[in-house]
Amino acid sequence: MSKEFTQRWINEMNKMPVEDIYGYSWGDPNREDDPLGNYLKIKNEFITPNINNNVVLEIGSLDGKWTQFCLEAKEIICVDLHEGGFSRLLERWPDAPIKTYLTEGDELKGIEDNSVDFVFSLDSLMRADKGIILSYMEETQRVLNETGKMCIHLPCDNQVGSVKRGFTSLTLEEIDDYCRLVDIKNYSLDFSTTNHGIFLRT
Repeated sequence: MSKEFTQRWINEMNKMPVEDIYGYSWGDPNREDDPLGNYLKIKNEFITPNINNNVVLEIGSLDGKWTQFCLEAKEIICVDLHEGGFSRLLERWPDAPIKTYLTEGDELKGIEDNSVDFVFSLDSLMRADKGIILSYMEETQRVLNETGKMCIHLPCDNQVGSVKRGFTSLTLEEIDDYCRLVDIKNYSLDFSTTNHGIFLRT
C-alpha cells in the first residue's frame, strides 16, 4: 500500500466515529461469499486459532479491521506506515495489549528477533514493490520464534483479480524463489480463499 493511499485512507478514517467498523468494502470478515473471497474463513481458520496468549504481529493494521479479532492475544504489535491509524486503534480498544510500530515501509527492525508467535497481513502488500515484499518476508523470519507461524496475503499473476487491479506483478516462481532466499520452510500457497491474491502460510 503506497504512502499516498494510506494518507487518503487515514483522512477518510478520521471522519468516521471511532466505534465504526471500517473497510468492509474490501472484504467482510462475516461473509464466506464476499465478492473478494471467503473472508469468514480468514477470520475463523487463519487468524483465530493463532491468537490466544500469543504475540501477534500485524503488518498493515490501519483501522483495526483485523486487529479486532486479535484482542485475546498476549500482545498485538500493530505495524503501519502512518501513525494516524494507531490513535484510532488505541481509542477503540484502550485496554487491549496493543503495541504500535511505525515502519519505514520495508522493515521491522524495532521488533526483537524470535519474539513473535504469529504474523498476519492482508491487502497491505498488494501494490508494494517486489523488494519491499522480499524485505518483509525476510523480516518475518527474523522476528518469528521457532514455532511461529505466518499468514501473508500477496499479489500473484495467477490470480485474475490481482492482475486486473494492477497489483504488483509477482509470479509463483518469484514467490518460491523469495521463500528459498529467506529460508521459509514448510510453506503452502492458498489460491482459493481470495480471488485477488494468494496467501503464503506456514
